[in-house]
Amino acid sequence: MNNLLKISNLSFKYEGEHILKNINFENSTGKLTGVIGPNGAGKSTLFRLITGTLSPTNGEIIIGDQNVSKLSVKNRAKLVSLVPQNPEIPSTLSVYETVLFGRHPYTNFLGWENQKDLDATNESLKLTKIQHLAKRKIQTLSGGEKQKVLISMSVAQNTPITLLDEPTSNLDIDNQILILDTIKNLQKNNHSFLISLHDLNLASLYCDELILLSKGEIITIGSPKSVLTEENIKRAYNTEIKILEHPLYNTPIITPVISNPSSNINKFYLN
Repeated sequence: MNNLLKISNLSFKYEGEHILKNINFENSTGKLTGVIGPNGAGKSTLFRLITGTLSPTNGEIIIGDQNVSKLSVKNRAKLVSLVPQNPEIPSTLSVYETVLFGRHPYTNFLGWENQKDLDATNESLKLTKIQHLAKRKIQTLSGGEKQKVLISMSVAQNTPITLLDEPTSNLDIDNQILILDTIKNLQKNNHSFLISLHDLNLASLYCDELILLSKGEIITIGSPKSVLTEENIKRAYNTEIKILEHPLYNTPIITPVISNPSSNINKFYLN
């Protein structure tokens, strides 16, 4: 795998306070990397810095061989796409029109699409398996369907790396799995993803690598098994947990330590 994203000595201050401090990591082509950590750890800020919507106080972000901070908005949009948390999509647009908007960085100065843009849109709908929704209005979709439309739009944008900020938030477990399965299938096309997740067990199951953030700093980076330890979780989240092993996938399962269990559940967690 080739290094696609390289972040060096990245820091960001807001009103004199460090939101992120001395962040260093690399992301390889074809990898699904999870960014985890408690609320306020700096996950969303990190994504905004990578997309260039925020400028770092120190450090640099390199995608391929290009420094993000030195690129125009349009050229940045050809390198990195973002599926934001709680986005606002015009409800009167169709699914096709929304996905087509992902081609905006490639349209001419009048904003007109060509056949290549239309073909890319159709291919994106196919890859994310939502061709059947193409004519539907956004306002008629479920939460999971809307999230798949946003992912499809990022595929149409044709960037080497996609950032997904809490794509499973506010979804039931069925749609969470649907979204993460979609991302894993896209990964087979050698696409790279950075995804922030609150659910550590989903992060453990789906991600190739995890970055654990706390108070704006990286605590550790590595495989789910090396990152999701009782010591690391205690340090980042200040909470007691036990680690079990998934019986099918050999990945860590995070379980809470319950101080006043109402049944024999404590025996299951602590033995």
